Amino acid sequence: MTTSMIPRREERHLLPFSSVMLKAELYTPNFCHEGYLWDVSASGACLCFSDNDDEASNIQDKDFLHIRFLSPEMEQAITSPCRVAWLNSMHGARFVGVELTEAMDLSKTFFHNLLNPKFLKQLNPI
Repeated sequence: MTTSMIPRREERHLLPFSSVMLKAELYTPNFCHEGYLWDVSASGACLCFSDNDDEASNIQDKDFLHIRFLSPEMEQAITSPCRVAWLNSMHGARFVGVELTEAMDLSKTFFHNLLNPKFLKQLNPI
């Protein structure tokens, strides 16, 4: 994997929190950090943690970790090695951007339905 400051070039999918909140977990050698998925793409993701999570403050830029995305029904999970690409804190939340070591095909995962506008409309008709 090459280290780069170039942003993800593929489409990023912001998850509509009014419809669904997906749990995501970052595993460090000594701890599992539980947060929520903010956005996802084939090669990376942004996770949101509470700023009150003191353990999350131990996550460092360039750390190699494992990420696990949990489906809304908690029946499926996607696990992947990743590298912390950036960190940011604002408005009481800590955001962690990760770069997956191997790109994933979102259309072959539970994300396929979650990113489909017709499916989201069924969850939250407006």
